[in-house]
Amino acid sequence: MSETFEQLDPNYVITLDYSRDNLTQLITELSVKGLHVLTRPGYDDKTLYAYTRVEHRDFQTNVKTHKSVEVSELSGNELLYRLCEPLKFIRSITPIYGFETRKKLDSLSDKLISHSFKLPSDNDLVNLSHLTNNPREALYFAFFKTYIQWLWPIAAIGLFFRFCSSVTSSSEFNIPYSICLLLWSLLFTSTWVFKSESSFSSQFGKVHGYLNYTDKKLSSPTNVLYKKICFIPIAVLFAITLIMYQCFCFAVEIFMTQFYQGPLKPLLSMTPLVLLSVFVPLLTNFYNKMFVDRLIKWENGPDPIKSKVEKNFVLTFLTSYMPLFITLFFYLPMGYKLTPGWKDSIVNYCQLYHIPVASTDFVVDINRFRNQFFYFTVTNHVVLMSMEDIVPFLMDKITALMKNDETQMLKGKNLETVVKSNYPSEVKLWKKLNYFSRTSYGEFNIDDNYRKVIVQFGYVAIFSTIWPLAPFVCLCFNYVIFKADLWRALKKCKPSSNLKDFEVAEDSLTAVEASSDPWNSILESITWIGTIVSPSLIVMYRYSDIPGVGLESVVEKRDLWYRNSPISVSWTTILIIAMICEHFGLLIYFYLNKLFNASTK
Repeated sequence: MSETFEQLDPNYVITLDYSRDNLTQLITELSVKGLHVLTRPGYDDKTLYAYTRVEHRDFQTNVKTHKSVEVSELSGNELLYRLCEPLKFIRSITPIYGFETRKKLDSLSDKLISHSFKLPSDNDLVNLSHLTNNPREALYFAFFKTYIQWLWPIAAIGLFFRFCSSVTSSSEFNIPYSICLLLWSLLFTSTWVFKSESSFSSQFGKVHGYLNYTDKKLSSPTNVLYKKICFIPIAVLFAITLIMYQCFCFAVEIFMTQFYQGPLKPLLSMTPLVLLSVFVPLLTNFYNKMFVDRLIKWENGPDPIKSKVEKNFVLTFLTSYMPLFITLFFYLPMGYKLTPGWKDSIVNYCQLYHIPVASTDFVVDINRFRNQFFYFTVTNHVVLMSMEDIVPFLMDKITALMKNDETQMLKGKNLETVVKSNYPSEVKLWKKLNYFSRTSYGEFNIDDNYRKVIVQFGYVAIFSTIWPLAPFVCLCFNYVIFKADLWRALKKCKPSSNLKDFEVAEDSLTAVEASSDPWNSILESITWIGTIVSPSLIVMYRYSDIPGVGLESVVEKRDLWYRNSPISVSWTTILIIAMICEHFGLLIYFYLNKLFNASTK
């Protein structure tokens, strides 16, 4: 006796290329394991939807694991993915929700998104995790929520120093603010890593930890470590390549903006931005395809996705922060060396090729680091939100207009008529699946979203001593971004197809608690870098001889201040103070680790 849609109450839909042979093979493979299938028309006449339901109960199947066990237990969704993996005619496997779950999730989604300035409660996030069956996604929102809550105190401190500082105690490179910033970053990171994450994870349920659908035995942890170490020279090589290219683009920008006086200057000044915009994606793509993907396969470790995130963050770090590092540690302190000797050489060289350049002395742009930091904390947020939320919406509209073929539209209407006539209660879900198949929003990539939040944390923890208003600005943006992320994840994006995101039964052999790794390690690394860079900037620029930077000084009245080093202390002193602060930060972090571990016993 065949089941009805309501009796089956499917939680997965398999999208496949339609043919009788394909359908027969799929039904045979699934029915052997006791999985029932209902088929429905797809979004076109070449596509078919196959609905099925899998439970958290375990199935017995012959699969070799990393423990060399011949018979292993697989949870239902693991089994479904294993059975479908060799079937090349399957386009996608999409988790869906039963009727009651969809109803509850829609209600919760409306509640979470509609409250403009109210963050979800812990209970809301627990409900979200269980309704979506995706603890890792819920953990991301828990992390983002925790970060927003922690931004409040440092934002308030930044506002105080920005508007209550006198001329003699400038808010820029302010020592008390920087001390508060260092302590705040250490407290936030340690609280999340050692306390909050485990608290949320224990409530969200467990996820798949180890997945291996091949008979290939994994490398031992020691071998994986050795292979990761072998990757270090490659990472260093690409890091040096990117840094050199960024320095080249920086030099081109300085020449175009401060030396060149010919035609089309505003247009040519955009050349470095174009060069970086083209080069960085090409380098990243080459880096991944030629080295990262191959080395991850060679590593043969238990978590290739985590390994790839770690390796790619090397380039993300340099792309995000290197422009400020170049300006603050090279351009401003070393720019005086371009006057007059180097500058004259540049002018003489340009004259040979009849390139019009300025004949006046070269003077460093003292507002450059401020403009850069404003771009990264304000303009970049606007660009990021547009790319994530607005551009996909426009792309969907444009794609629909471009595919406005009358024949295809007629076929689509015919299919919709068939569904409405034969399966009226399923029309809403059918249209949703069609949307998932065509939308530009894609899946809600958890790692990409962790990346954007942690990169923002880096700007605050490492560089906000430049502008103490930065935490407040980020706080304001984050309320909008948080709601936009909820909207995309729950309303626009296709449910995750990554099996490791799914909640799994407690007794499954692969069950582990959801984790933010490797982002916790990256968060700790950025915090550590902040304990070095922030104090260095204070020593360099609090009492520098650059007019309008840090505290005012008598030297500012000199007309030729730019012909001498603007840094009043030696590089040795800067390094010693940075190392002292770094050791002090590590000591505090170690103590907090012990404190949190003791509190959980």
